[in-house]
Amino acid sequence: MYILKPFFYDRFQCIGKECPYTCCGGWNIGVDKDSYARYEQYEGDIKRKIEENIEYMEEKDIHVMRLNEKGVCLFCDEEQLCMLIKEKGEEALCLTCKRYPREQFMTVTTEEQYLSLSCPAVVSFLKDLKEPLSFILEEDGRAVDDGLGEGVPEETRKERRSTGAAGRDVKSGFYGTNHGGLREYPERRRKTILSVTFDDGRIPREDNFGYIL
Repeated sequence: MYILKPFFYDRFQCIGKECPYTCCGGWNIGVDKDSYARYEQYEGDIKRKIEENIEYMEEKDIHVMRLNEKGVCLFCDEEQLCMLIKEKGEEALCLTCKRYPREQFMTVTTEEQYLSLSCPAVVSFLKDLKEPLSFILEEDGRAVDDGLGEGVPEETRKERRSTGAAGRDVKSGFYGTNHGGLREYPERRRKTILSVTFDDGRIPREDNFGYIL
């Protein structure tokens, strides 16, 4: 398998309480089963808070964080910081909170990794980039699963895989070093373009709508 990601993907860091918004509210925060099983092993006050602040949605067979009257997770304190992290460290985060604003999209041969522009810190980060926009393609050692099962002719498999490769070529060609992204514009102009395009990061969370890059 390959991993395709913007060159700045691994640079991004959450700005925590400095963020003008919070990703701890405005949407349903699902808790994966492994994380919830780990939470059940906690003891003391944090265990009590987990029992109070996480509910089970039977119709969807999933645990979710309870929200307050403002639609914000009950683990989010007055400093806009997570009480779970304060108590147990970042390893306590469920997958939803650990990944956001990172997003993954799987093709036949590639895991594509992006940053969601529903996060204002990502938009601000992108506005300040001075390098041309390009992507990194690397192998991660995983076997390719084309989903075709056994008994399928090799030509069919090659055709299926080449479709994914073509998508990578188009993306790399448009955003890669040769194209230069917005590099042809001066820094001030690039900031203006991004600011107008993304409305300076003020993307309504209630729409549950995320641009990705």
